[in-house]
Amino acid sequence: MTIEEAKELEIKLSNDILNNIQLSLVVQIVSSEARRRAKEIISESTEEQLTEMKEKFEKAEAEAAEAAKKQEEAQANAAQDGAPQIDPATVPVIDAAPAPVPEPPAE
Repeated sequence: MTIEEAKELEIKLSNDILNNIQLSLVVQIVSSEARRRAKEIISESTEEQLTEMKEKFEKAEAEAAEAAKKQEEAQANAAQDGAPQIDPATVPVIDAAPAPVPEPPAE
């Protein structure tokens, strides 16, 4: 077998493995790698860097909680005002390009 044939076979075999792997196994592998990287980052970081990371996470979590609270309040206010509620899951997604805009008539 030539080197090119071996490389081609390797590609076909790797694609076959990817096509037949279970999604749950992919999630396990990615989760395991994420935990490994997190441990590596923590072990290589200074106390100051760890404190800074913790503060950034706490700030982001607080901002997300505040945004969720504001959205809930807005939905509650809209419901009280009798405004129709739009569920984003029911809005159709259109993958088609927009219709072309007609050219103005030439003078």
